[in-house]
Amino acid sequence: MIKSSIITLVVILSAFAGQAIAQDKTNPLLGTWELVKSKAENAADYTDASKQRRELALYTPTYFAVVSYDITTKKSSAGLGGRYTVSGEDYAEIIEFPAIKGKAGTGNTNLFKIHLEGDRFTKIGTLSNGRKLSEVWQKVK
Repeated sequence: MIKSSIITLVVILSAFAGQAIAQDKTNPLLGTWELVKSKAENAADYTDASKQRRELALYTPTYFAVVSYDITTKKSSAGLGGRYTVSGEDYAEIIEFPAIKGKAGTGNTNLFKIHLEGDRFTKIGTLSNGRKLSEVWQKVK
């Protein structure tokens, strides 16, 4: 009885592990990305990311985190994270742990359209506060 229970548990865990690995291969967002340029709500064109700051986004199969830091002092001034979903070009961020300049945003959802091309992805959409945003990210190797 104990032996069959152990075998059943191993089979179930193997199935979940296999599903997670398969999901990883189909999710091109997995890994670390660096902000290359962005465009604020009414801007006519994109602005290159600051040379004094570095903004990184890290994606696991279900969670994301974004951190911005000064490249000289290595001090972080902004960060947030939570769950995300992707369905085709539809991308949603559900903020679970915000820390952007002390502003709370827990539970807010930001909706975007994403476009992936090689090692770059663009997300264009609206933040939960109604502000429009467009960003271009480069995969960190």
